[in-house]
Amino acid sequence: MKKIILIRNFVFLLFILVFSSCSQNIEQYEQVKLECENLSGTWNQKYLECETSSSDKFEDLEKYCKENGGKFNECNSACRHSKNPLEGCIAVCVGTCTLK
Repeated sequence: MKKIILIRNFVFLLFILVFSSCSQNIEQYEQVKLECENLSGTWNQKYLECETSSSDKFEDLEKYCKENGGKFNECNSACRHSKNPLEGCIAVCVGTCTLK
């Protein structure tokens, strides 16, 4: 009986730790998404990056990226995440800030 109670308590504590960690990450990325949108960018949660095709915003995005430990690329491909590399792609530079 004591083992069952210990196991139940352990599972409960583990659940609390995992849930609180996920909750903090969600809040953090919601803030990042808002900051990206304030830079006229689009947040891509899957790749943890902010992108913009507005070249007049590249300087602001680069500054934001450096301040937050990200990697800035001022001329990334608009099709960099395409599943089909043979499909046509628009030849335009897309500024990106990839966060870790």
